[in-house]
Amino acid sequence: MLSQTAIYALRAIGYIAAQKDERSVLAKTISQKMHIPKNFLSKILHQLVQAGLIQSIRGTGGGFRLAKPAQQIHLREVVELFMNLASFRNCFLGVSCGGPCGLNKKWKAISEQITSLLDDSTIDQIFPHAEEHKKEAEKDTGRCREHSSDTVLGGGYMKPTETLKHEHEVILLVLAGVEREAQKIRKTRKADVEKLNRIVDFFRNFTDRCHHGKEEKHLFVKLAERGMDKESGPIAVMLAEHEMGREKIRAIADALPKAKNGNAKAVRILCENLEAYVALLRAHIDKENNVLFPMAEQILGDEDQKQLSEAFEKLESEEMGKGVHEKYHALAHELSGTCPCSETAEE
Repeated sequence: MLSQTAIYALRAIGYIAAQKDERSVLAKTISQKMHIPKNFLSKILHQLVQAGLIQSIRGTGGGFRLAKPAQQIHLREVVELFMNLASFRNCFLGVSCGGPCGLNKKWKAISEQITSLLDDSTIDQIFPHAEEHKKEAEKDTGRCREHSSDTVLGGGYMKPTETLKHEHEVILLVLAGVEREAQKIRKTRKADVEKLNRIVDFFRNFTDRCHHGKEEKHLFVKLAERGMDKESGPIAVMLAEHEMGREKIRAIADALPKAKNGNAKAVRILCENLEAYVALLRAHIDKENNVLFPMAEQILGDEDQKQLSEAFEKLESEEMGKGVHEKYHALAHELSGTCPCSETAEE
């Protein structure tokens, strides 16, 4: 019942903990041995470093190692970085629907058991028999010549749809926080304008400029080249919903100045558009994950996927800027209430 990101994070930190004599291990090795896509892993490791759970060691013999003994790191500390456990405990679907449904009582008992497991279990229990992992890692450790976290990863690439699905998880984290904020506004008739400005910034830059930019400038174009109709079908629906989302964000941004001064109509408009945006994006993400992306994986060849993966990385570094993508990942966890710290740190 854990998110895919949380599962990958547990695999990664468990593998790091399995190294004998606190030996550093390359991200490349973790990616290969734990079957975690490299771009996915890079962002996960960055978040684990920020949380103070692992250290990034630069230079010859560098890599990643634990920042404290494995016996002192509980699974919950890792999982809470990548998913909202409070929402998970309250509802099987991870949403706020206004009251308990028929499954609530059964789910509450199950979720309490899962939460208890995460509280009581530590990282050293993930790979108690680590000798074979240690031997495999030793082959690569001595050859390390990387001098920054940007170059530790090497070889292979992440499927473009996997990149987009990972970003969907980040966006869903923020949507859960936005839903709570809308409920708070309805209850108090007051808006935290500073927080909402940061939410608008996240959706305009991470969700639209970066995430939708990858889709509109690269994925949809490549799918059209391979015969998918852009004027109708999934691509047309996705493009229409992108524009609908932009309209909602514009309405939210336009209402903020008056809402700050307590204008009741502006507060109402703000709340309505926040709720509408959450509903729109959740449904949109579900369509992409379960309809468009499976179709894309069938249509696109290996070379297409490699080209898209490279185009995505180029968009992140050249159009968004170095480190900006990671900044918005950290902001997402803060806005969703899953970040253990209020400030981001550089690796």
